[in-house]
Amino acid sequence: MVGIRDLRLVGIIRLKVPINFCKNLKIPPKIRNFLWRATLGVLPTCIQLQKCHVPVNVDCPLCNAHAKTVHHALVECEVAKDAWNRSMVDVWAEATTFSSWLLGIFGRGHEGEMEEVTVVSWAIWRAQNEFVWQKKSWPASNIVASARNMLNQYKFAQGRKGLSLSPLHDGGRNLERWIALELNKIKVNVDGALFEQEGRFGMTSVARNHHGAMVEVFKKGKIGCV
Repeated sequence: MVGIRDLRLVGIIRLKVPINFCKNLKIPPKIRNFLWRATLGVLPTCIQLQKCHVPVNVDCPLCNAHAKTVHHALVECEVAKDAWNRSMVDVWAEATTFSSWLLGIFGRGHEGEMEEVTVVSWAIWRAQNEFVWQKKSWPASNIVASARNMLNQYKFAQGRKGLSLSPLHDGGRNLERWIALELNKIKVNVDGALFEQEGRFGMTSVARNHHGAMVEVFKKGKIGCV
């Protein structure tokens, strides 16, 4: 019988290289957690759910051609292949498990490629879950674009720790300062956001008096494209 300590040792040996590389990668913590679960083979795939006595069909719900293992979901499924073909990752097909596949890529030591393989893997998994639970299909180009966008935003935020994330600030130097208004004047700031993938947009506004105190806040969201 294999003891708990033995299982932990197996996990450490299997994950040693990816985890060591991940320590130096600038990726979000949730991606590190996802990568750890994926390489350990404990993501809730159809195969894994059936092993836990959940009555599900083991076939991949996207291609219906193969059993949904971690390796199939993230590497071999046609949805995953289309995404990898649009990424900068030089995919190799000799691996039989996701952990060995990932080790092959990490072994090349290209930081940009390692960062992209982690975030695109996560984006592929998210896209598959949204198809299963929300019947939402993601084009491969959007999967890769959303992964890169998330990584870029994370790096930008990490580079500005302790500083405002507003583009009106640079290196701690305020490029734009709030100026007190004349007596009985109101200043209104308006901002908007587009969510192309969700097909919606929104806007918000904040009104302040001459003391800088908030007078009114307004927000509104709509379905559609602008």
